[in-house]
Amino acid sequence: MKLKWIDRLGDLNPQLMREIQEIRISHLLIATIVSLLGQFLLIIFFQSQLPLDFDPTIPIINKYCLTNSYCLRDSVGFFVIHWQLWWANLFTILSILGVLILLVGGVYLLVYNLANEQRRGTLNFIRLSPQPPQIILSGKLLGVPSLLFLVAILAIPLHLYAGLSAEISLFLILEFYIFLLAGCFFFYSTAILFGLVSSSCGFAPWLASGAVLLFLLTTHYSVTGTLVDWLFLFSPMQIISYLIKATHLNLNYIDEGLLLPTSLYSRHWYNVLLGANAANLVMSALLNYSLCSYWIWQAIKRCYSHPQKTLLNKQQSYLLLVFFETVIIGFTVVKGIVPAWKEGMIYHYRFLLMFNWVMFLALILFLKPSRQGIQSDARYHHGEQPIQNLVWSSVLSVIVVNLAIASIFLVSWILFSLEASEKIPALFSLLICYNFILFCAVITQIITLRIVQKPALWITGVFAIVTILPVIVLNLLARNSSDNSLLWLFTPYAWVVTQSTSQVSIWLVIVMQWSILGLCTLQLMHDIKKIGESASK
Repeated sequence: MKLKWIDRLGDLNPQLMREIQEIRISHLLIATIVSLLGQFLLIIFFQSQLPLDFDPTIPIINKYCLTNSYCLRDSVGFFVIHWQLWWANLFTILSILGVLILLVGGVYLLVYNLANEQRRGTLNFIRLSPQPPQIILSGKLLGVPSLLFLVAILAIPLHLYAGLSAEISLFLILEFYIFLLAGCFFFYSTAILFGLVSSSCGFAPWLASGAVLLFLLTTHYSVTGTLVDWLFLFSPMQIISYLIKATHLNLNYIDEGLLLPTSLYSRHWYNVLLGANAANLVMSALLNYSLCSYWIWQAIKRCYSHPQKTLLNKQQSYLLLVFFETVIIGFTVVKGIVPAWKEGMIYHYRFLLMFNWVMFLALILFLKPSRQGIQSDARYHHGEQPIQNLVWSSVLSVIVVNLAIASIFLVSWILFSLEASEKIPALFSLLICYNFILFCAVITQIITLRIVQKPALWITGVFAIVTILPVIVLNLLARNSSDNSLLWLFTPYAWVVTQSTSQVSIWLVIVMQWSILGLCTLQLMHDIKKIGESASK
């Protein structure tokens, strides 16, 4: 007797089957009604934008008329409508809404689902399953947002018809679907990782979905000509401009009220032109999504199988950093006339430092051992290994090695890319930034040992204070003080003033940083020793 398709699905992915079984008929009906009603209202709205014939003697001006002046009539007396433009606007708004609904809504549902699993205690029960983590979590990735998939699938016929009526080729529309599906996989994978590490945080679903919405909105701004443009590759909305451009319509009429994103038409990565056409953009985005998703799933598998372990091991962090530096340096190879060249290559260096700062803060969180892990190590090594070796065998040693790896890339870039007068100040700013990274690593470890309740929130708060507060305070002081350059040296953004500050002052600040770092390390050694003594008892 042949098994039904639902039974075969259950054999292939039990978690996906479990998520589908939780969907009720009423949920399916609601999703269907929302999709069809939304499409109907959208069509009604665009119908209302067409010119209305109240009085044939009164001339009418409308953007959907074939001429830019008064609307013309045919032999029967009806207005001659520019239907291609009408369908192009409908296609554009459907595309934008589809991206927002699938990405923002899907991320919210996944993080919320994992938080519920953690609260009900079923997440640990699922971990007992013999199925590998990628099977279990891919079931969640496909099953949890399944109602959103239904809403999107029901809108495909109208979306396809609108695109073809706007004279957009079927191949380009399929490229948009591929880009969107790849984006869903990446953002959903990130949501699963975020949900696993923040399941105890009540506002995590709103935080995750809000961050995705903010990211999608900010990628509507024009490209910068710096490595910030890397972030544009993560937005599926980037391809919409290529689709509308294929209609050969006046983009001024398309952009009205729809906020089309400016795309990567002339952006290079090393010598590769990313946005020459839609195919190049899709291939670049797919490669970018694939590589980033690979590292995300490495962290997901460790977090799911061993919640008490770090998200990445030492070797994975080294390889991840090599990948990261290779990618971002490629975006500093700029061709053509772009804003970055107005200030020279030092402009790119500032973004390199900022991206590395964010990356190392993420690595500190990924490599931060739990309190239980430190206790077990202290118990195991108590009396056998000097306490200072135990300190440096933790997150500090991994961060130091990662800093050394980053130095190979950044110092080489400084020596070969910057002017002679810019090299020494750039090296000073790099050293100061490294000191702050080590300081954050030590403070993170101290918070983990001392604070039992929600240490992640405290660590996030410290990172926010170190990253955001100096910019706000110093900019406010700049309004009331003519010179606050020395204060910038006490922030990760020392590159602002290293070129205009004497080397004596810079070295004085560096020595002060090393002194503070040494005191914090001594405090960390004391805390680990205390934990080791209590654990041995």
